[in-house]
Amino acid sequence: MRRAIASARVPLVLDNLRLLTDDFAAAFRFYAEGLGLEVLFGTVEGPYAELAAGAASIGLFARELMPGADPTLPLGDRAVAVLNAEPLDATLAGLRERGVEVGEAEDRRDWGIRTAHLHDPDGRLLELFEPIQPSGPQQH
Repeated sequence: MRRAIASARVPLVLDNLRLLTDDFAAAFRFYAEGLGLEVLFGTVEGPYAELAAGAASIGLFARELMPGADPTLPLGDRAVAVLNAEPLDATLAGLRERGVEVGEAEDRRDWGIRTAHLHDPDGRLLELFEPIQPSGPQQH
């Protein structure tokens, strides 16, 4: 249940999803070469790069240089970066041709998507999806 906040709202706009990485070069190659995202800024040498991801962008930053980052916290699957990958099957085939390990696609008609998952070099979970015809009342 959500509670209304009585204070004035600050207009926040998502600029990018910044991913902190322990191996900048591996992360850069994964997102730029493996996933094929366009590099907007930066190089494989780092410590920062920005890659186009539709209307938003993904920023990569060397963890040890990020003020406030706690390198002792595990990443695990605490967050999921979700990328539209239409058409999904062709996208998955292209990723596999480039040597990216990605799971099998699964129809989630209850959510109205077809989806597949993979991990980046730092263990972050990524979801690739395409919309499909939903079924039932529990549409995502």
